Amino acid sequence: MQILLYIIFIRTFFLFDSSFYNISFESLEGNTISMSSFKGQRVLVFITDGTNPDIRHLSITDSIIKADQVITKVIIIPAIDLSADKNVFSSNKLITLFSALEKKGVIVSKPGKVKKESKTDQHVLLQWLTDLSANGHFNRDVEKDGQVFMISENGVLYGIHEKQLPASAIRKAMTRKIKE
Repeated sequence: MQILLYIIFIRTFFLFDSSFYNISFESLEGNTISMSSFKGQRVLVFITDGTNPDIRHLSITDSIIKADQVITKVIIIPAIDLSADKNVFSSNKLITLFSALEKKGVIVSKPGKVKKESKTDQHVLLQWLTDLSANGHFNRDVEKDGQVFMISENGVLYGIHEKQLPASAIRKAMTRKIKE
């Protein structure tokens, strides 16, 4: 009986039949981004305030990409519902702000709502990231600018971190192998 429970736990945690790879969304430049193209890669999803992006904080993605260009994909989602200021930067201004990161392989999503209260208007990737029934591990809403979601090579959400986490700690968490 213990062995059966252990096998079920391992299957649930590490091989969760994730709908993560069924998600597609629109990039800032209008391209369709499909999570299925990231099978076998780790994915970091950074949430930034679309009304006032903290480019300095997001620059940590540069060191993450340099350290692990092959198996870590970085996605930035500019949120339109994290600030009382509802004047979201225009797409052209956001493209200008994020162009250096995009040239290094960072994917910037079209701005969207990130909070659960948005329900069906919530960014499709955040619908999966913030809902336990979808991701199988966490039921945590986006609370503020700078949250980082970590998805394993198997499409398993295994970490949510705050803005204060330094790049070195993110790299360490991302490069740590999840033992199956």
